[in-house]
Amino acid sequence: MTGLGFNGVGLDRGQMGESRIVKFQRVGPKIMMVQLNYNFCASTVNPDEVRTSKNAFAKSILWGFKVAAETEGRVLADLTDFLMRDTRWIQGRLKPEKYKLDKSRSAVYMPMTHDFPKNTEMEVTLTFVLNGFPPRRLSRGDTGFQGVGDVAASATVATFRVYQSLVELPDDNYKP
Repeated sequence: MTGLGFNGVGLDRGQMGESRIVKFQRVGPKIMMVQLNYNFCASTVNPDEVRTSKNAFAKSILWGFKVAAETEGRVLADLTDFLMRDTRWIQGRLKPEKYKLDKSRSAVYMPMTHDFPKNTEMEVTLTFVLNGFPPRRLSRGDTGFQGVGDVAASATVATFRVYQSLVELPDDNYKP
């Protein structure tokens, strides 16, 4: 992630976000991104106990992707909406009542988007704008907006790049 350049907000360059273990499941015309609940699991190999444990504690469907195309068992899904969201809680750190994500000024950053056999690397440019322009012109040094005016090119707009990775985990034969 690129930073704001102001430590008081907590949006520093290179910060790591939350990691999750997910799997993708086909459900009709959608691909669901599912986070299993690894907080609670059976400590046995008994299939009935394993099934009971899985059914007792909720999993989380983090996202539903529409299937855009399908050829020979391969599926193409559009991840744009998934990527073009505030996964790092930037808006909340910039005072949520004052700034909002502007999708018209945000985009997938293609120079840092790559696909490899075991991982996909994606970066997006996210722009946050001041909700309704203030009656007076803001400039550097305006501390009424959580320091944005001190460090961003404009006190009314701050643009970040956020990096996301999808990495395949080792197979069942993996030994640490």
